[in-house]
Amino acid sequence: MIGASEMVLSNIKSRRKDSGFTIVELLVVIVVIGILAAITVVSYTGITTKAKGAQAQANANSIQQVAEAYNTDAGYYPPTIAAFASGFGTSPTAVKPNSITILAGQAGTGLTPSGTENITSGNGQANISWSCVTSCTNAQGGRIGYYDYANSARVFIYVGTGNALTGTTYVAAS
Repeated sequence: MIGASEMVLSNIKSRRKDSGFTIVELLVVIVVIGILAAITVVSYTGITTKAKGAQAQANANSIQQVAEAYNTDAGYYPPTIAAFASGFGTSPTAVKPNSITILAGQAGTGLTPSGTENITSGNGQANISWSCVTSCTNAQGGRIGYYDYANSARVFIYVGTGNALTGTTYVAAS
């Protein structure tokens, strides 16, 4: 016959066997959670990069529309950065949105601007650059720059006589 102490010992052994997880099971769960976390982080980074790029491009398109409206009103493109905020005349057709900051664009010719670009990945979501063709006095065209997060580079939109040809000279607007 089984004694009371043997029965208690038998119950303790059977309970130990049925409860808890083994170290291997815990490690498998931790590895799976780690893989899922890594996938989530990579997906999130890609989505935020696309969103920043879309915002920068939309801001550049807004500035292009303001520049074109200014040209329609005045007969030339904005001569200064401040002109984007005020528009032309007493009742301008369009002015720059307050959420966008326009910086002096780079001088130079075509796609080879000189000097340091003020637009970077750190500020490119809300900052746009503006350079005038040849001279900002009665400018007949210009170059709007914005940061392309997908390619980690700046991109230009040309207005009026502005283009990417090597012979087109740009000056930084003030």
